[in-house]
Amino acid sequence: MPQKRSAVEQRREQITTQVERLRRQIASKTRKDYISDFHYERWIRQSRELIDELLEELSALNEPGEYDQLPVAVVADEIGLRLDQVKQLIKLGDVEAAGRRAHERVSRRELERLAGLGIDELLRQSAQSADIVFGEAVSQLRRGDVASTERAYLRLKARQSCIGNHALATEVAIKLTKGLYAEAERIIKFILMEKFYERGVVGSYLSEFVREACFRDEDARAVISDLLKLLIDVSPEIASTDRDPEDLQATAMHIILVVGEGLEELKMLAPPVNQREEFYRLLRDRIFSVLYARANLYTSTKSRMFILAAKQRLPLYWEQAKLPEELRED
Repeated sequence: MPQKRSAVEQRREQITTQVERLRRQIASKTRKDYISDFHYERWIRQSRELIDELLEELSALNEPGEYDQLPVAVVADEIGLRLDQVKQLIKLGDVEAAGRRAHERVSRRELERLAGLGIDELLRQSAQSADIVFGEAVSQLRRGDVASTERAYLRLKARQSCIGNHALATEVAIKLTKGLYAEAERIIKFILMEKFYERGVVGSYLSEFVREACFRDEDARAVISDLLKLLIDVSPEIASTDRDPEDLQATAMHIILVVGEGLEELKMLAPPVNQREEFYRLLRDRIFSVLYARANLYTSTKSRMFILAAKQRLPLYWEQAKLPEELRED
């Protein structure tokens, strides 16, 4: 039975084959194969640059001790994974790497971290969804571990892109923690302009970071409060929790919205006798859902997302409710 080749051996063979192919192409192709001098010269330059990059990687594979940044194949052999597995970990952001795609390098410090985690933990992390990674980011930032939160942010970007809802909320939270308020404001404005219909979801995720947050001083509290108001209606740690008229107005409008949607589902305003029980059960459940969500607005992510989603569906033509004469103060 043939012995399994190491990742370094596999990569060395791939590089040798690719370099030979590129050299044959450079020797065989001429200016006539291209539509202009510019295209021909650009191809020649890029091909030679790629050959140089491949030969440098080959040198690092043969003498890894001479380099601080190691080829992926060396890392794969060191930690006991296949080459494709390490590349997948890099793609998911679970392994930090530098350089162009397919030619990444991993620092010795990162290799030490990977070796300390072990194969089982690395594979477990690679299977984590964005929701799980985000939950870890929230816990990390709450205990002040900014470095780990930034690593989680990179993992979220790899899983969602830099404009994913989890990634955006995490980026804003990191900027606020570092005191980079102008950068946080820029990201928030991007969310409001480019992800208008998802701003409530991003705001709900961001509220997970600020819940139970501690502030360095009152100035920081005031600045962060003003920024968060753009995405989050109120924050229990920043704003007053008194039930003011604006809060009651919002509750009334949300109840009307949810009840109205329930009426539309039944396709009637006055139910027949045989449907009256179902009608009032639906009204009860709809109204209770809004009241429950508002009562748990500061302790439940699901409640915040429910209220934020309801707010986004409010018709623009709706006016505030009018207070009856008997309730008006003199």
